[in-house]
Amino acid sequence: MVDINYIRVAQTLGITSSAVLAGSLFSISFSTVPSLLLAPAPLLQQQWEAIYQHGKTVGPRVALFSAVNLLFVAYKRYDSGGFGGGEGPWQAYGAAAVITMMIAPYTVVLMRDVNDKLLAAGRRLGKRTEIGIAEEEGVKNCGALCMLFRSQTKKKTKDINLSPTTQSQATSAPPFVFVSGQVPADAAGKLVEGTIAEKTEACINNIKAILAAAGSSIDKVVKTTVFLADMASFAEMNAEYEKHFTGKPARSCVAAKQLPMGVPVEIECIALV
Repeated sequence: MVDINYIRVAQTLGITSSAVLAGSLFSISFSTVPSLLLAPAPLLQQQWEAIYQHGKTVGPRVALFSAVNLLFVAYKRYDSGGFGGGEGPWQAYGAAAVITMMIAPYTVVLMRDVNDKLLAAGRRLGKRTEIGIAEEEGVKNCGALCMLFRSQTKKKTKDINLSPTTQSQATSAPPFVFVSGQVPADAAGKLVEGTIAEKTEACINNIKAILAAAGSSIDKVVKTTVFLADMASFAEMNAEYEKHFTGKPARSCVAAKQLPMGVPVEIECIALV
C-alpha cells in the first residue's frame, strides 16, 4: 500500500510537471512570440534573450524532475506487474519520460546555434541603429527615444509623387506608421481642382496609397489631424472624411491661417502596421 501511494504521488508530480512544461512551450510559441514580433527589433532581441536564458535554465530542470517521476512509475509498474495485477502500461510511462527529457537537448543543444545567431544579429542591429540615431541627433545618449524609434524606416510609394511640403511620405516605427500631411494632389503631383469634398478625397486617396506601401490600411488608422484653411469648410470636409474613415479614429481638426501651396485642406495620420 505504501508503494502504491508513492506511485500515485510520482504519477501526479510527473504528469503535472510535464503538463506545465508543455503549456509554457505552447504559450511561448502561440502567444509570446507573436507579441514579441510587434516590438522594435532591439527590444525584441532583449526580450527574447531573457526568455531563452530563463527557459534554458528552468526547462531542463523541470523536464528532469518530470522524467524521474515518470521513470519511477514505469519501474514500479514493471516490477509489480501493475497496481492491481496484470502487466500495466509501464511502457507508456517510460516513453513519456524519454520524450520529456528530449526537451532538454533540443533546447540547449539543437536550438543553441540558431538562438546565438538570432541574438547576435539582434544586438548588431540594435547597436547600429542606436548609434545612427544618436549621431543624427547630435547627442551621446538618446535614452528612451532610441528605444522607441531606433527601428524606424522611411516609406515611399510610386503611386503618388512626394509632396513638396514633406521630406518623406511616411515613417514606419513599428507598430506604427506616421503618414506626413497630404495635400489634394493627384498621382502626378498636380493639385486637384474642385470642391472641398473632392479635395478631401484626394488627400485621403494619397493616404491610402502610402498606407498600402507601408503594409497598413485606412482601417488601421488610429489618429488623424485635419488642417483647414477655413473652418467654414468643416461640414463639407467632414461629410467626405466620414465615407473613408469608417473606423472613427481619434481626430484633431485645426484651422490654419495658410496651408502650403494655398490648398484648403491637408490631412495626416498615424496607423498601426
